[in-house]
Amino acid sequence: MADSYNPNKLVVLTKGGSDWKLGYDIAPNIRLYLENDVSISVNQTYEDPLKEIMEAMKSTKLGKLAADFAGVAEIGTLISGTRLMTKYVGSKAWKTSSQLDFSLSFNFYMGMAGKWEGRTEVYNPIAALGNVFLPKVTSGITIAGPGPSYADILSTQAKSILKDLTGADITNFANLQSESTAAQKTEQSTVHKVMKEMMTKNAVSVTIGKVYNFKSVLPMSFEYSFSKETDTEGYPISGSVNIKCETFQIGTSDDLPAQ
Repeated sequence: MADSYNPNKLVVLTKGGSDWKLGYDIAPNIRLYLENDVSISVNQTYEDPLKEIMEAMKSTKLGKLAADFAGVAEIGTLISGTRLMTKYVGSKAWKTSSQLDFSLSFNFYMGMAGKWEGRTEVYNPIAALGNVFLPKVTSGITIAGPGPSYADILSTQAKSILKDLTGADITNFANLQSESTAAQKTEQSTVHKVMKEMMTKNAVSVTIGKVYNFKSVLPMSFEYSFSKETDTEGYPISGSVNIKCETFQIGTSDDLPAQ
């Protein structure tokens, strides 16, 4: 990970706007460079609206007769041997997209930054990444996760702002009705603002070269290992980290802008 590496493979990692190395004694020339191809996965979810309608029709007495071969003769509207069905019953209606899913791998070894220290070239860099991607004990009975908490998203800012706008508690959000289109837009804009604040609060940002720019990611798994061999100070001479991440927002074409 010397500075002579291709700058387009450089991974810029921050948490809450601060560099990932903040607070750790790490060799100055240590950088994060891609050790693997970045493969992005986005999954789509679809619904079957016509299937739901057909099922609803079949739940009626007439529908049950039409769907049941034994009842065809009783209603006399279907050809013998047929069922109440349409060839479009499997038509899919888009429902939602998943978050962007990707993995990052980093290797560290003694001498990679020219200091030949297991502590500043191997152990501390991995510890610093753990500080970014792992939960942190904040007191004897509380632990802060690496992403926004349930309270952050629903119980604090969102609750107070929506109550100011609507006069109703967020627990009754499903029953809220806007007085006008303008009020709806204001409410939607406020929710968007709150969620954006949640994204940037201690957000982990990952930028890779010119292609990838993830402003807020959530760690799904963090795996690290150290070599059994150590230097004279007792620190491992090599180590590795594998991180699986997911973006805070769902994946859209905005994640692949024209350049």
